Amino acid sequence: MIKHTFYAPPEAIAGDTIVLPADEAYHAVRVLRMKSGEEAAVVDGAGNWYRIAVEVVGRKNMVGRILEKQLDVGEPDYQLTIGLGMLKSAARFENFIEKAVEFGVSRIIPLITKRTDRARLKDSRINKILITAMKQSGRCRKVLVDPPVKMRKFYKTLAESEGEYRGVCHETAPPTAALKLELSTAGMPRKSMILIGSEGGFTDDEIEALEERKFNQLSLGRRRLRAETAAMAVAAAYMLHSP
Repeated sequence: MIKHTFYAPPEAIAGDTIVLPADEAYHAVRVLRMKSGEEAAVVDGAGNWYRIAVEVVGRKNMVGRILEKQLDVGEPDYQLTIGLGMLKSAARFENFIEKAVEFGVSRIIPLITKRTDRARLKDSRINKILITAMKQSGRCRKVLVDPPVKMRKFYKTLAESEGEYRGVCHETAPPTAALKLELSTAGMPRKSMILIGSEGGFTDDEIEALEERKFNQLSLGRRRLRAETAAMAVAAAYMLHSP
């Protein structure tokens, strides 16, 4: 049984050899005390999973030989994009990103809405969270996190083919528009884009603009949820409804 999983970008893989990045190698060698001959798993964030045998171990480097390769290990058979309004607390948005990876989300779009009182996201921290959560959850594709985008630009760049199913969570949506009903009656969509506003939700104008672009209003129930909790609930609903 393979106990440890590491990350190496595609450019660190050549032929049947994988060279771990410095931080991953340090953890493997200095913390986990990996030795030559031991086996480990490596994911490249692009959908590839490798079983390797450790061949070279130095103080700050580790090289492995590929024994087996598989594609899309741990990945869902659907693509879910979640657009979430930027939150006042960067830590809360980061927490959502971590959980979104675990739940199987494919892409995250930080939205700058009319009610956004935004905190800044640090790319280096986000990248570290994405890699750590990918390894921990047994996935092999790194979730794509877009740069924060204003709603007006979001409308313009929204492709016609974007999402087999489009939904926007809104507290005034009727109970008949419950997400669980949509998923059970319409069948599990292979590709979806679901939007959740920041604190205070979307304005009426934003809801109207989204409906014009074929976004269906969705209800998550009677209780009032924090924005990031609502986004996690959406991701969990998709995971539980998947085959």
